[in-house]
Amino acid sequence: MTESATTAGRMEGEERIVPGTPYWETSFPDHIQRYRFALDYIEQGDRVLDAGCGVGYGAAEIADRRSARVTAVDIADDALDLARARFDRPNIIWCRDDCHTLDAAAAHAPFDVIINFENIEHLEVPARFIARAAALLSPDGVLLTSTPNRLLINLLRGVDADAPSANPYHVHEFSEPEFRALLSRHFGDVRIVYQSVAGRAGRRMRLRALAARLRVLPLLRAVKRMLRRQATQESHAGDHAMTEWAIEDRDRGTAWTLIAICREPRT
Repeated sequence: MTESATTAGRMEGEERIVPGTPYWETSFPDHIQRYRFALDYIEQGDRVLDAGCGVGYGAAEIADRRSARVTAVDIADDALDLARARFDRPNIIWCRDDCHTLDAAAAHAPFDVIINFENIEHLEVPARFIARAAALLSPDGVLLTSTPNRLLINLLRGVDADAPSANPYHVHEFSEPEFRALLSRHFGDVRIVYQSVAGRAGRRMRLRALAARLRVLPLLRAVKRMLRRQATQESHAGDHAMTEWAIEDRDRGTAWTLIAICREPRT
């Protein structure tokens, strides 16, 4: 299976977040928070590659906030069509490209920052992308990449930690040690931070994770009932819901997403 087989031609809203869909309303807050986190690593006018840009909202965020020269690539033509229609900016170059090779992106290298959020789990050979990213970075450049935390996901699913993904679009989901080991082959400095649900939703998530770890099924069912009741009372769209997510240096046991900051590329 190639990246094309796992990403191109998806229906809107199934895995890719698309404006105007229910999936956008629930998923945009944590996705855009990662791009806003990336702003801390981007200087005005930097060359930035957004590898696996989807419909382009993150590339637009970087282009607007940092006046960066952004090369945004994705393998799916329909995603790029939406990106050009809704998020085009004078300082963004949109390219169809395969993250395994980044042949089109290479014409605009070297990059000061490469961003690759929620994409690596879709790749058949993620090590090829990591090696290519290291080669396209400037010597003091930074790779920012993220992926779902398989251990938490499988814990909440009630399956073995090494069970395959239930998401049909994910080729491979990573634990933190696996993610770190993959990145450390091509980067001398790898730091992981953790994105978790915060606030009241975070407290419910910790209860749910604890119930799953202790296999306390009645408590888990009670938490699920509480989640269903409160889901109708809370909005998950827009900047208001941003407060429901946190990116921290330590894992509180409920990190939904692993975010890696990779420096010292080995080419």
